[in-house]
Amino acid sequence: MSMHRLLQRQFKRARISHGALPANLEPFVNLIEDAYRQFDEEKEVLERALEISSAELVHRNEVMRAVFMALPDVFLWVTRDGLIKDCRGGLQALFGVEPLSLLKRNLREIPDIAEPQAFSLAMRMLAETSFFQAEYSIHSADRIRHYEARFANLDDDLILVLIRDISDRAQAEEALLGMQQRLDHIIEFLPDATLVVDNEHRVIAWNRAMELMTGVPKEEILGKSGYEYGT
Repeated sequence: MSMHRLLQRQFKRARISHGALPANLEPFVNLIEDAYRQFDEEKEVLERALEISSAELVHRNEVMRAVFMALPDVFLWVTRDGLIKDCRGGLQALFGVEPLSLLKRNLREIPDIAEPQAFSLAMRMLAETSFFQAEYSIHSADRIRHYEARFANLDDDLILVLIRDISDRAQAEEALLGMQQRLDHIIEFLPDATLVVDNEHRVIAWNRAMELMTGVPKEEILGKSGYEYGT
């Protein structure tokens, strides 16, 4: 087996011939030779591990990028001053905006995406807490869209903002509220004394006829259970 190149270099620098060494130094030279070769083997293993890790990291980044692009939500990484450092997710689908067009812009200055007051409040609240959630609406020429924004502290100067379109939920809640109000009006003006209780036996409706019959105004009975109103 030929001598390791690094050991050869050391002999050359010292101007010593390997054959001129005393016999009692040969075991010592062999130990140095083994150390150099072991170093080469460990270096090769480390380089291979780094190569595999780099490939895995690239693959994971590609997977995460695909996940972000598939999600309908918008992910923004912003500084506490509102400067957008990175963005992922459904910006194009949600707001009709290309992600690259938002980089290095201030979130507070993009009213088509962020309601300035809601985001200013969130930034102030994040000085005291690690998470904050807000809902806001954006008015366009022909519609109103409702959004939910979640803010999370990542470090001293970076905040993750997740924006989700909740228009369908908000419209469903408004429709349900309108239906409930119409039902309340119908119950209120029924000629018969009528009360309504929920699954926990709490009074949720007490009409005028019921007030006249019992002498108990609705303000005193709404929200009370059957044990409290004596039924």
